Amino acid sequence: MRLDYTVLCIDDNIGTLRDTKRDLGRHNSNVGIDTNFIDVPVVQTGRAETDIDVFKTRIFSDIAREFETHQIDLVIVDLHLGEIKGHEIIDHIRHHQTMYRPIVFYSGGEGVQVGTLEEHATKQLQDGLEKAQLVGKSVFVSVRGDNLRKDLRGICSEMHAEEHKLNASRGLLMDRTSEIDAKILQHLCKRETWESSDPAVQTKIQKILMDELKRQRKNALKNAWLKRGVHKSGFAAFTDWICNSDDTEVAQGLDAFSRNNLIRGLMKMSDETKDAGDIHSTYFKGDRDPPHLNSIRNVYAHQTEKKIGNTHNDERCKYIREEVRRHLKNVTKVTSKK
Repeated sequence: MRLDYTVLCIDDNIGTLRDTKRDLGRHNSNVGIDTNFIDVPVVQTGRAETDIDVFKTRIFSDIAREFETHQIDLVIVDLHLGEIKGHEIIDHIRHHQTMYRPIVFYSGGEGVQVGTLEEHATKQLQDGLEKAQLVGKSVFVSVRGDNLRKDLRGICSEMHAEEHKLNASRGLLMDRTSEIDAKILQHLCKRETWESSDPAVQTKIQKILMDELKRQRKNALKNAWLKRGVHKSGFAAFTDWICNSDDTEVAQGLDAFSRNNLIRGLMKMSDETKDAGDIHSTYFKGDRDPPHLNSIRNVYAHQTEKKIGNTHNDERCKYIREEVRRHLKNVTKVTSKK
């Protein structure tokens, strides 16, 4: 399941796609997906590009660079691009960039109109595909305007349906919550996380740790840091252990709940990060409706598809995306500080 889509737009007048972009962005946002539009304007620049081969080479290079830089999910290409035809660009993409990503080939029709506008534009698009031998290569023809917007929504709706299958949602949850947990673990293993030149702040830091040690002892958890007797030796022994051990040992010694308790306490300790601590409280702690993100992750990891049942729906997928985005941004903001 994806948090965002990237759409490559190829047109000689990108401004004419403004309403189409707005419509598609709104459609995807209904299920919690952000839409990023990457524009490739097919416009000649400079005297050298009066040579059609030079012009084509530059455009093809621009397109290749976008594919190398971004994960492109959908491509939309205009037919009439001045010296270059849209089907030439599609042919180049299919041979050099991607064989399977959907491409929408559109036109408003040019020249003397034969039949209705839709018939006229569609005929020109189909002729272009046949000329470039692109029929049957996942290229969808559409007429600029309402039809184009409707077709793009339809394609993205099919993408949503595939992504909202349970296995895809599990993939996003496991991947992004694991990234959150990894950032927290890395932050807790930095010695500067536990140090402060202010004695009052240092006292608060030590209290956060000792409170968690007491909770661990109360729950009688048999983990690495208790076996080492760190809870008896106090703050200095703990910081030596967590900062000098590898990530695997710390992860085994401090369960996920303890790590989240500690990072939440550290966030709330200062005015600068208090709000971040309040946000992180909603990641793993307390009863909520809908439930907190870590709880959802545990349900999706340990319950069968049958038991999860109808609680997995479009609304839940949107909520998962929004919560993943919110908590990942929150944790990254705090843990990336030096």
